[in-house]
Amino acid sequence: MKNICRNCGNEDMVIKDDKLYCPCCGQSFDLVKKEEKEIHVDDASTNRVDKMFKRVVSIQALVDTTIKVGTAFFISSKYAITNAHILFNDESMASEIVGKNYEGTKTYHFEVIDYDVDLDIALLESKDVSAFHFCTLSELVRNGEEVFAIGNSKGEGLCIVNGLVSDKNRIIDGIEYIMSSVLVTNGNSGGPLFNEHGFVIGMITMSTPDANMMNYALPSKAINLYLSRVKSTKGIPVF
Repeated sequence: MKNICRNCGNEDMVIKDDKLYCPCCGQSFDLVKKEEKEIHVDDASTNRVDKMFKRVVSIQALVDTTIKVGTAFFISSKYAITNAHILFNDESMASEIVGKNYEGTKTYHFEVIDYDVDLDIALLESKDVSAFHFCTLSELVRNGEEVFAIGNSKGEGLCIVNGLVSDKNRIIDGIEYIMSSVLVTNGNSGGPLFNEHGFVIGMITMSTPDANMMNYALPSKAINLYLSRVKSTKGIPVF
């Protein structure tokens, strides 16, 4: 039974000072007894997809007179991220951004707090409802690993699709992306790319029109750097 880091998803944990230590992110965790571990792993396996869905919302953005559809995912109880291109049309920014959870039981009204057009990322704040579930970002990515994308495909609501990491370091116009074979379409933009452990390794950002299995996600490494910059320059308690 592998010990998996709950912070970054690293599988190469070591025991140090009677604790599990992750050499990847530097976090330490209490050792789990065998019987507790088996219960935890079984629960995680059974409810993995449900847990992923709880962290994601479909969004509609009113830009001028056009409604644009996409996806966002929570990184804390009040803050979510998505693609900037969903929120803009030429020089106009969305005047209204509404999100809904998978069950359709919660409605979130978002406000744009910050954005970076080059990275195609935007930080949203929920103005009325706090999320009880939010994503953990992992910078550990392996070629060939199975990944899952949850998104608002064609604006018809959240659904999940899977594929493989095709290239963890694909450079396009000077920006590093994760290329995957996950089949995404309009509406998936801004959605999370999960690894098999339920950690977010990237954000779905763009697809290739003439090659269905060449799709790209901004890696969590770039997302973390962006969030750290926003937190430092604007003093926003992102996480």
